[in-house]
Amino acid sequence: MTRRAILLALAALRLRGADAAAQVWDVLTDMASALARGDAPGFLHAFDRQMKGFEDLAVAVNGLVAETEIESGIDPIQNTGDDQKRTVEVSWSMRLISRSELQTLTQRQATVTIRLERQRGKWKVVGLEPLSLFEAPSARA
Repeated sequence: MTRRAILLALAALRLRGADAAAQVWDVLTDMASALARGDAPGFLHAFDRQMKGFEDLAVAVNGLVAETEIESGIDPIQNTGDDQKRTVEVSWSMRLISRSELQTLTQRQATVTIRLERQRGKWKVVGLEPLSLFEAPSARA
């Protein structure tokens, strides 16, 4: 293999990694947007249903969406891995406005670690910590 071919191969690998980083970022921004729309199924669509804690997360997110209007935002901290597995760390903030007559405001912020794997050509969340960020306010009372 010539030096030029080796350099081209290395450049192609870097681009694939960059594409993967952008693709998983798109998944995470779609998740944050789904929460802001009150779309629990849209948020949960990003997850591997076999993920440890998925059922508890689904209950929590459905309760959160039912009880509050959500403003959700994420800021990247770290995005590492390859084109099959990635680990992303974000600062996730939410403003939760109660749907009750009192319309109480709760603010949450946490550093969230998300593990994603490519499954059948699509990125799926296979791990998320802390799950408690997504609990409904009534579950924390």
